[in-house]
Amino acid sequence: MPVTERKNKLYAAALPILGRRSHWKRAQSGGGDSATLRAVEALLKKHHVVGGCVQMIRGGQAAECYTAGYGSLAPLVPVRPDTVFRTASIAKAVCALLVFRLQTCGKLYVEEDISSFWHREIRNPNHPDTPIPLGALLSHSAGIVDTPRYFRSFDEAIGADELLGDRASFLAAKPYERFRYSNFGAGLIGSLLEHRFQVSIEELIQIGRAHV
Repeated sequence: MPVTERKNKLYAAALPILGRRSHWKRAQSGGGDSATLRAVEALLKKHHVVGGCVQMIRGGQAAECYTAGYGSLAPLVPVRPDTVFRTASIAKAVCALLVFRLQTCGKLYVEEDISSFWHREIRNPNHPDTPIPLGALLSHSAGIVDTPRYFRSFDEAIGADELLGDRASFLAAKPYERFRYSNFGAGLIGSLLEHRFQVSIEELIQIGRAHV
């Protein structure tokens, strides 16, 4: 993910030339009206979406569904209502909304020391007396970074405690002093919430069911 202005400019300049074409396919209706179908099609094409699915909800129930483009480019597989999409960093925004929902319900506070969510103290070894607030994780300014060991954890059984025990996982900066985009830090939020409330993040997101 680009994290500097220079990288963003390079991506913006290179993508129109080097990026793969979307082989875009017209929108298909799953029971919706033609005007909405055209609007969905125009929106997805404008933003060069390879494939998408727009599910309408009415009265808390799934209503008409609009699909467009492809869920796979090799081979070409059209998007269907049951196509599974990789959400990627959208999950970070959902998790942030969950945190603030839980705060609104009085279940946590974003300035809490993340150690209070975990089974042991979590500290940046460069600043052992400085608590790391949950809000610093949310803003990618906790001083936690992605390391080679973190990326190996995709294929090896390396837990959060081991990563947190690795000095390389921390910057020299104190919390809130420096921005550094961190997938590990963002994912750690979900683990902290699961440990605090003793339910999966999927269950916790269903806040209306009050699993807290």
